[in-house]
Amino acid sequence: MPSHFHLAIAFNSDLSFREMIARPIPMGPWKWHERDKAWYYNLASIREKFASGRITLHLIESGPNEVGGNVYAGGRGEARQFAVSLSLMPDGPMDSNDETEWEKLRSAFLESLLPALGAKDIRETDSIDA
Repeated sequence: MPSHFHLAIAFNSDLSFREMIARPIPMGPWKWHERDKAWYYNLASIREKFASGRITLHLIESGPNEVGGNVYAGGRGEARQFAVSLSLMPDGPMDSNDETEWEKLRSAFLESLLPALGAKDIRETDSIDA
């Protein structure tokens, strides 16, 4: 059994980064917090306590970073304009309850958050380590 759960999706959208982070996050009563972006072009995150552990969401936009490089949402393969990731880190040893919680979070991520971000041309991608 893994030590945590993770899913990252690269996508395009007709919404701007600012429009996305101004919207409520439909998965919970949370709001995006824009973060220091030296290694990313635009980065927003949430870190919240959840029933079975801590969840983290990251949203990044492709573009030049502050250290002279470029960030490509989606990493390997065909780049996308944005990427969003979800992770759940259980408080203790993982059990079947954690898997049930993950499936609920994963469904909400795919069925409510991605549409709220206007996500299209979606594909799974590497994790966002921010």
